[in-house]
Amino acid sequence: MCTITVYYFNFCDGRNVTIRNGIKGYRYDLNSEYYMDTPVNEIAKNVVDSIENIIREEYRFLFKNNELNLTYLEKIYLYLIALKCQVNEFGKLNKEIWQDMFITERADKNFLIKSLYDKRVIFNTNKNDEIIKNINENSKLFLKKSHLIDLEFRNKYQKYKYLFLEENTFLNFDLNYESFNHMFEELRNQFDYYELDYLDIKEIREFILEQKIIDAYQLISNIQKYRPIPIEKSIELDCVLVELVEKYNLLIVNSLLNYQADKVASSLYSLEHGERKDRDHYFVNKMFIARITSYLEYCKLNNKIPSHIRGIGPNWSYTSLEYFVSKSIINEGLSWTTFSGDELIHKWLNRALLHKDLKGFVAQRFEMQSAPN
Repeated sequence: MCTITVYYFNFCDGRNVTIRNGIKGYRYDLNSEYYMDTPVNEIAKNVVDSIENIIREEYRFLFKNNELNLTYLEKIYLYLIALKCQVNEFGKLNKEIWQDMFITERADKNFLIKSLYDKRVIFNTNKNDEIIKNINENSKLFLKKSHLIDLEFRNKYQKYKYLFLEENTFLNFDLNYESFNHMFEELRNQFDYYELDYLDIKEIREFILEQKIIDAYQLISNIQKYRPIPIEKSIELDCVLVELVEKYNLLIVNSLLNYQADKVASSLYSLEHGERKDRDHYFVNKMFIARITSYLEYCKLNNKIPSHIRGIGPNWSYTSLEYFVSKSIINEGLSWTTFSGDELIHKWLNRALLHKDLKGFVAQRFEMQSAPN
């Protein structure tokens, strides 16, 4: 059990100091003798220091100036979050927009957003009553004497107000950038001529296939709304879906899944209403995956390429990354629906190589023009 010891001191010079387990919280009377004799910056520094002493343990990453090592895709996501979420000068995201984006970007299954959280590029804050009390008690000082307080202390005071007056989500752009606008411009300028390395290419492939598999499972979920057939999520099904989304676009995958689901539903109906009522539970759960596997083997042996398509409906949800990559990188379409996983990877990497060649060409031309005659 943790015991919190609180001491209150009221000094005759006007200082009111609260000490909680060794952490000081300052409150100043603007008309006091102490205030009149003490430089305003020193007072402001003490207020900021008292707040930082409270948060230093839980939010230690705010005090580190480590270089961020973001991957290509992480930078794209950081840019999209900054673009959509109406980030203010202190990094605060618009709560409603971020909550909506968190859902549409499938953040609970998105390893890129998880990585941004792990690297503390994105972080959540909790409301802190002790800090709120400290800020409120010193608001007059920073309001009435702001012109006498160094910009560093004013900015920190305002930042901590945003961070801890309520629960919010923030971008920690202080790690690498002077300001939000600086971060935004730096990120945007990198994409056109970014040189992908092996790890970037590997991550692009993993991410595309992960998103495509999520799409495939969503299609299966939609199928089960109208056909209550047992479909067991398993490693085997994951492997089959990977093969599907690698080779075929989402419209073909949807057609194939629906067709096989109809066949399974028909078989189950026959079993249910046939002379023999006994059904092997294990066999029934594996029926859907068995039919898809059998069909893929048939296609492979007969050099057959599925071509039937089925729409995914008007309520299908597309991610911001899909739109951005489609319009700003591969310059084709508005989503990934009509591309297989392999096609999308190929188009993305080809475009990246084209940008690299263009960068080399521009640099070469510049050197030729700059060379002395």
